[in-house]
Amino acid sequence: MEICEIGSVDADDVEAGHIEVDEDDSDSDSDNGSDSSGDNGNEGGNESDTDTDTDSEGNDDESSDGNEEGDADEADVRGDLSSLENILGGRHAELLASAGLSIGGLARFNSTNQFRPLLAALKQYDNQTQQLIALQELTELLSISTEDSLVGLNFGELGQSLVNLLKGADGDYGELTGFIESNVDIMLLACRCLSNLLEALPLAGGLLARLGVIEVLCSKLLEIEYIDLAEQALSTLMQMSKEFPAKVCEAGGLSACLLFLDFFATGTQRTALSCAANCAQGVTKDQFSQAKDAVQVLERTLFYADQKCAEYSCHTLLCLI
Repeated sequence: MEICEIGSVDADDVEAGHIEVDEDDSDSDSDNGSDSSGDNGNEGGNESDTDTDTDSEGNDDESSDGNEEGDADEADVRGDLSSLENILGGRHAELLASAGLSIGGLARFNSTNQFRPLLAALKQYDNQTQQLIALQELTELLSISTEDSLVGLNFGELGQSLVNLLKGADGDYGELTGFIESNVDIMLLACRCLSNLLEALPLAGGLLARLGVIEVLCSKLLEIEYIDLAEQALSTLMQMSKEFPAKVCEAGGLSACLLFLDFFATGTQRTALSCAANCAQGVTKDQFSQAKDAVQVLERTLFYADQKCAEYSCHTLLCLI
């Protein structure tokens, strides 16, 4: 086969067959082209695979970051538990863990601990200044307390101390009984504490009733010495009458809340008539004389200008008739 330079190739020569076209070379060239395009396709596929791998690595990094954050939070919790164990000691920490103590439970534990020194101060009968300070703090604590926060509190001890202080000079003060003079501020704060306790924990009313709080409250209304104390006693008695109307009537509460009605402001008159309406639901034949006296007062309050007073009066009369 004769090989000619590309520049000198003549058409006649091609026709004459002097120049042979190498089909293998052309096939090779086409094969190379296809191989080239295949390589390009492979390169594209490799690039997509690379992108996929990159995205996968990004997702792995994000999940890894999330796991690291979760591990950090868990480490913080473990650190807090470890600190708690160091404070309480190993044995106490095990008891708390076995009881499943939560953060709310720990808050209740701290809350009830705040009452202990206050309860001790209430029994310092020879130091009324200390009693006043303790009663002021106790009033504030009970005003923001809930049923959950009072779990674990010794209600018997607290109730007995407050009822005793509300009695004033008639209270039981151990060796000092008979030597303690009535202090209106102490009695007022003790009564306010009882009211706040009933607001936070209505179920405490049964215990307070057994401790004689209803009789003490009625006594403060039958013989009024201090108007502020009488108003607070009336408000607390009204709270008790919601759950224990029969016991309040039995203690003379229906007559007590209406006896000095005209001496109170309109707001307090509403409280007194609301208490009377509650008591009327527990009146029995044994309290007939008490109910009769109440009717005479209610016939007059029925025409009061204050609408609430008139409504309570009407409701009480309907229950008594």
